[in-house]
Amino acid sequence: TVWNATIQEVHKGTMAVPFTARDFDRAYGVGQWRGIRRFPIWQKAKCRPCDDCVKSGHNAASFMGASLQCDSADFPAAVVCLSAQLAGAANDPLLRLRGGLDDIE
Repeated sequence: TVWNATIQEVHKGTMAVPFTARDFDRAYGVGQWRGIRRFPIWQKAKCRPCDDCVKSGHNAASFMGASLQCDSADFPAAVVCLSAQLAGAANDPLLRLRGGLDDIE
């Protein structure tokens, strides 16, 4: 259940203990706080609790100062090409690219 998964998160230290509406009313005043509903997503026979921050309005009220920018799939190849060009221009054998595999078994 969502409750059991939430309690597991508490034990792992990734979430604070659950609070009641009364706890928040006392701390912030009646109607002066915004709750987030949790709902279950079942994955591989396990309940993964998800927070509905869209419905509660938290997403619209939040702003991230930084955003992720992912490299394209050709980035590693571009790095190798540039490295090879620089190594060739420097004519330094220590800068030559080498590859290999380690057999784990």
